[in-house]
Amino acid sequence: MNEIEHIYIYGFSFSPVDEPYIDKIISHIDKEKVHWTISYYSDEDQQKIQAYMQSRKISPDLWELIKLEDIQMYKQQRLF
Repeated sequence: MNEIEHIYIYGFSFSPVDEPYIDKIISHIDKEKVHWTISYYSDEDQQKIQAYMQSRKISPDLWELIKLEDIQMYKQQRLF
């Protein structure tokens, strides 16, 4: 997994049940280089994601959050 450059996470709430899976991914990548795009649904989800990424010492320059609603709108626009 050391060739991975970008990770996309859609639909996770970053609740305790999600964390072991994400921790496992982090343990197999170069967290100093991999870029992340992470979706969120609510402001609460956004805060949990930010807290998680900070607790794992992943630089804010390497991750971006995108509202799940925006992804759905983009998909709908492409259908028409």
